[in-house]
Amino acid sequence: MQLIVAILGAVSLASVLSTRRYLPPAARLPCDVYWGLYTLTVFVGAVVIGLPQTRDVWLLYSLPFGLDGIGAPSQFGLKYWLLVFAPYLVPPVSLLYVHALAGRAEPPRIDRRSVLQPGLVAAAAVIVGMTTWCVLALDRAGYLGVSLLGAAGGYQENILQRYAVFAMAGDLFFRFSYVGLPAMSVYCLFRSFDGDRRTAWIVWAIFAFLAATYFYLSSFQKAYVLVLIMAIGLVLMHRRVVGYKGVLIFGAAMFSALVVLSYGLSSASTLNAVGAAGNILFRIPSALPFYEGLFPDVVRYAGLDVGLKRFNVGPDFAVNQLVATYMFPVQTWVQGASPAPAHFMAYAEGGPIWSIATLLVIGAFMGVSGLIGCRSRTSFGSAVFVSTCIALYYQTQTGFWPSIQASYGLVGALLPLLSMLAIDRFLRLSRAGFQVVTESSRLST
Repeated sequence: MQLIVAILGAVSLASVLSTRRYLPPAARLPCDVYWGLYTLTVFVGAVVIGLPQTRDVWLLYSLPFGLDGIGAPSQFGLKYWLLVFAPYLVPPVSLLYVHALAGRAEPPRIDRRSVLQPGLVAAAAVIVGMTTWCVLALDRAGYLGVSLLGAAGGYQENILQRYAVFAMAGDLFFRFSYVGLPAMSVYCLFRSFDGDRRTAWIVWAIFAFLAATYFYLSSFQKAYVLVLIMAIGLVLMHRRVVGYKGVLIFGAAMFSALVVLSYGLSSASTLNAVGAAGNILFRIPSALPFYEGLFPDVVRYAGLDVGLKRFNVGPDFAVNQLVATYMFPVQTWVQGASPAPAHFMAYAEGGPIWSIATLLVIGAFMGVSGLIGCRSRTSFGSAVFVSTCIALYYQTQTGFWPSIQASYGLVGALLPLLSMLAIDRFLRLSRAGFQVVTESSRLST
């Protein structure tokens, strides 16, 4: 099996490098986000778990968490390894097809006069509106002024507090705080590069950033702080303020933030903070042997998720919750959820064919994202581009449709951006109408 793993690794490396070589430089960032973060947060841990020489490291990690690693149903055979390497092998097919249809994309050129450059008033209105809604939602839920860093309870108490906020604050609170405010922060930061009033745009970018961070901590979250830092890093990389060497700096910042927040979530437990490195390596990969081993031999396939859950069309049960039950058999104080990369969750829903189809859709999504990055001429388009990159990150951590529709999904980022566009358009038309009325009155007199 080690020989097969080595062959798959060599073919995967060749696939990624040849695909990147074909793409124009501005279109490579979505691929780097998807493949880079999949490698860091999934692939490395999956290899450690899958190889018998290193599996004991995972088993040792799993003991303090109550994870039944020894009972993992996977045989770590060919099916497991094909699923692990599939993101490097399948998406390039549809990715390259999308770019072949679109032709070689031109580098971005900024059009500062475009109507897709909403002004400061519209942006500030959306940011203030979302911030006000979130403050009121927290106040109604009784969690205004509560923070993860100031929590006095232990790990279980803080997790239960998180569930309580979920139940009481409402869906819009999480859409606004998870992706709405970050998307507006990204837009304002882009405008600080592209237009005048640079200081004002930076102030509003910082305000949206700090507001989102406050709401994350108030809802006992830590991972979304890292995503927010990643979004800012993508802005700087897209505008070529920093290169790939700067990724190391942002990686160190993200890791430091994870350690600090893990320290707070565990009520100042140094052991938990040290375990943050283990969380990066094994948090998602720990579920993979269960996804691959449970379906369909132990549990039947759940049914296909085609994005219609709101209409009661979709899987018969939540695969991430069922897998968590097998992973943590003695955990009864809360219903856990153990997500996996989109293609693993698709495998649990409909088997290998559905998993391959999902990867082809992800590849096409990567291609469209790259084209947006190449051809966007406005800060608005650049903000949409960064939002698609964030969605690609989530596709390495959870299902495809949740990365689009869930409270942290792409839709939640697009709605405030589109609202800002509508407000700006209204203000432009109102201003133009006022000028027409004023000019008519002057002529009549």
